Amino acid sequence: MIKELDLNNNTNEIVKIFSENFNEIYVFMEKDTKNELLKLVPTLFKKWYYSTLVDDTVLSPANILCSYNSDEEKNSTFSVNLSVDIDKKGRKKFVYKSLLYNIENHPVIDDLKETAKKCILDAPVNENGSLTKDYALEIANTLSLKDHLYAEYLFNLLDRFGLLRQLTSIHSHRVQLRDNADIFFKKDNEVLLRLIIDESIKIFAEKISKIIEPLNKTISYETVYSFLQKPITIDEIFEKIYSSIGVDINKIWEASEKNEMSPYEASILSSTFHIGLILDKYFMCVFGNYLNLIEPFYAMPIDFKHTINSLSEIITLKKDVGVELFTPCSYFKLTNLGKELIYGYDDSKNLIKNIPSNVGFDEVLNAILFRNDEMRAESLIDMEECINRKVIEFKVSYSNNMDMWKIIEVSENISLEELGTELCLCFAFENIFDYTFIIPDKNLFPVEYVSRFSKKPPLNRTEKYTLKDLDIQAGKVFTFNPRLEKDLKLTIECISVKKEIYMIQYPRIKKQSDSITKEEEDLDLI
Repeated sequence: MIKELDLNNNTNEIVKIFSENFNEIYVFMEKDTKNELLKLVPTLFKKWYYSTLVDDTVLSPANILCSYNSDEEKNSTFSVNLSVDIDKKGRKKFVYKSLLYNIENHPVIDDLKETAKKCILDAPVNENGSLTKDYALEIANTLSLKDHLYAEYLFNLLDRFGLLRQLTSIHSHRVQLRDNADIFFKKDNEVLLRLIIDESIKIFAEKISKIIEPLNKTISYETVYSFLQKPITIDEIFEKIYSSIGVDINKIWEASEKNEMSPYEASILSSTFHIGLILDKYFMCVFGNYLNLIEPFYAMPIDFKHTINSLSEIITLKKDVGVELFTPCSYFKLTNLGKELIYGYDDSKNLIKNIPSNVGFDEVLNAILFRNDEMRAESLIDMEECINRKVIEFKVSYSNNMDMWKIIEVSENISLEELGTELCLCFAFENIFDYTFIIPDKNLFPVEYVSRFSKKPPLNRTEKYTLKDLDIQAGKVFTFNPRLEKDLKLTIECISVKKEIYMIQYPRIKKQSDSITKEEEDLDLI
């Protein structure tokens, strides 16, 4: 049974900070991305919930609220979840709920049963057997944590517990709940929780092992369990993962700083990015957000402007938002519930200190609000500085296929050299350093501007001219010509010149054609 706690004034004061910071950026995002952004809010909120609000402190919302929560019992913990309600007129409302987590009342058990109910008749899955995103969103609306990633996690557990069977179908992939599900859910709560913990450890171990598979290595269940038994820093987790497969990651980090890596060491180093993502998504998120056995701590405050703008652009490009959402925390600690369920735990090394009992909540809140006000004041100064700045909106198309285009926005103060770099990034052009812009002057005479790495005579160098210098106006058309790469020639049309909006991060890709999205998806598959 899910036990909801009353939201006290302390909690309301803290979560209001998230609402205000999110909304002041969200309102300026493109209409096409707003619905998708709202689907990510529950995950983004949990990241913020475990992140410090003030640099160089342990003042995360989770740590603050747990330190001052009188409802927290010896073998229980509590957590705040966020859901987004949309009314008939499309207006959004953030709804915060405080839930109790213990063996007798753990939301994950009720949520697992609810997910199972959604599979009684049948459930649509992808070719790989995972839940479709649309159905995951539908299930999520019935759960304690209204996050489609949480619904996917629960569905995966059902499948791994052998509670689903595949239905015979020609044109679609569907699964159905097996008859043995009733017997499974009659187990004692503690038994169910331990099964869920064990399976979650196996999922994480498999995900990590898949990354290090080229090294013919795997990470063991025991290694992962030891992370829960004795919480350590994220750097120590990396060390343990790599030492368990016979690799000294510290030596590779040192070689990287000296630019003395072998190809083998370079391949090891590249795997750390993916392992960091897996660590956050399948360990910190699962054992923190979903099971509440641990309390992660992210030492850097959430940068709302950067994060929301980045997510918006990733949504536009139809790429994986996980790259922005999941970054490894600094360290973590066991919750009261974690200490109840993890055998042989050792919490002698408490990395996240509780707030001293002689410091009142009002003092902490005032310190946070003071820092928040300072940041807003800094933003106001920046906003005033950008009042007279302008951005240029370009439609950039492949010259040999005008159906493949992107709309980008850049500051008028960037140089042509910087625009060339941005175009190469936007269109994923690799090793293009020698290129030419051909831009008509006021007499419509085509003038060449060559990159600083060009082999052409240095007549007009791109680094010497900004877009503002060239008086780019709406309707102006020019070209970007990479040397020896005719198929990569781009036609650039200025759509508009407008005022810069401080809450938007430039340069950015505002929109792109379906045909270019399809091609990029195909390239990603390859």
